[in-house]
Amino acid sequence: MPVTFGITRHAGALVESVDVEKNIETAVLKNSQGVDKHIHPYNPTKKFSLKSRGEPSALDVGAGDPGITGIAGGVTVVESVKDGEVNTDFPSAEASGTNYPEGALIS
Repeated sequence: MPVTFGITRHAGALVESVDVEKNIETAVLKNSQGVDKHIHPYNPTKKFSLKSRGEPSALDVGAGDPGITGIAGGVTVVESVKDGEVNTDFPSAEASGTNYPEGALIS
C-alpha cells in the first residue's frame, strides 16, 4: 500500500494542518429494566479546522466550501477565520467550521 506524506486534503499554499472530526448524536430508549433497547443515531456532522502560513486566509465566515477533501454535501458553515501577522514569521491563517451533510441552507 503506498504511503502519502504531507497534507493532501487541501490545496492551500503552506498548509500546516487539516483536522476533521466526525460526530453523531444518539437517542437511546431504555426498557423497564434499564437496558438500552432502541437506539437511533441522528444529526451527523463533521467539524474541521485548517491552519496555514504564507498568506491570509481565502475563506470568509458563512456558508461555503472550505476546499477540504471529504467535506462536501449538505451545508458547510465556516464559523471562524483568524489571520495573524508577526514581525518574525510569515503571515498565518486559521479557519474552522462544521459540515451538516444532511442539512439544507435556508436563505
